[in-house]
Amino acid sequence: IDSRVEYYYLILALAVLTVITMHRLMTCRFGRALTAIRENELAAEATGVDTTRYKVQAFVLAAFYAGLAGSFYAHFVKFVSPDSFTINESFVLLAMLAFGGQGNLIGPVVGAAVLILIPEVFRPLQEYRMFVYGGILVVMMLVRRQGLLGGRPYSLRLARFDETEKKVYLRGDKFLPDDK
Repeated sequence: IDSRVEYYYLILALAVLTVITMHRLMTCRFGRALTAIRENELAAEATGVDTTRYKVQAFVLAAFYAGLAGSFYAHFVKFVSPDSFTINESFVLLAMLAFGGQGNLIGPVVGAAVLILIPEVFRPLQEYRMFVYGGILVVMMLVRRQGLLGGRPYSLRLARFDETEKKVYLRGDKFLPDDK
């Protein structure tokens, strides 16, 4: 890869492929098991979910994606040292996750996009970046604890209305009765 533009498109393609893969994983049995473990590990275990196995698989999957990203980063910068990764980078990643929200795939992507654009918009205030991130985290924790897009379902399906039963079905499994 010779230019930054080619690298950009390669990483963009990998990111899109990762989001699609994770969406597919989170809507299958594996994803439902992880969601059950996240919501209530004891209840998931009581219903027959092998929590240890699923947690180890989730750890391996996360390690795979971290290793993939790290290998492309090392190739891009040509030299990696422990000094390249300070506590500030960990704080930035946490801020992206907290700002975007957990519980869906698009929340962290939106959080990352917003928190990457903020330093570009406020470039003259670059030395205050960590204060801005801290302020955003505090405001988000006080105003909207689940993040900007947290708690929303993985798929953005439209609600459908069943004319015969007068019920609105959300995602096909739960319904809200008619107000009349």
